[in-house]
Amino acid sequence: MRRLLAALASAGVLLVATAAIASAHPLGNYTVNRAVVVTVTPDQVVVRYLIDNYHLPETRLSAAGYADTRPLYPPSDPRAVTQNRRVEVVVMSSLPADERALLPGIAKAK
Repeated sequence: MRRLLAALASAGVLLVATAAIASAHPLGNYTVNRAVVVTVTPDQVVVRYLIDNYHLPETRLSAAGYADTRPLYPPSDPRAVTQNRRVEVVVMSSLPADERALLPGIAKAK
């Protein structure tokens, strides 16, 4: 089930409808809220994947959606639809600056 949700969410935003919530008035009047949905975004799927498959601590990861607030291309550009829908991974390190500077060289050596 998780693979199916991950595949669907990676293709875009997945909306899963939940049961409608009804609220009743003491006099018998009631309303049904049909707008209740759960939204799963691709960045949340990536975080969940890293936690589940690589056993990374949940407290060290977070997801933040910026949508159209940090686009790579303006909406008028044909590349905007594909290139602005992205997940960026930022790795934070607690290493001292001199040790952190060695990491790109180590990554290239592998």
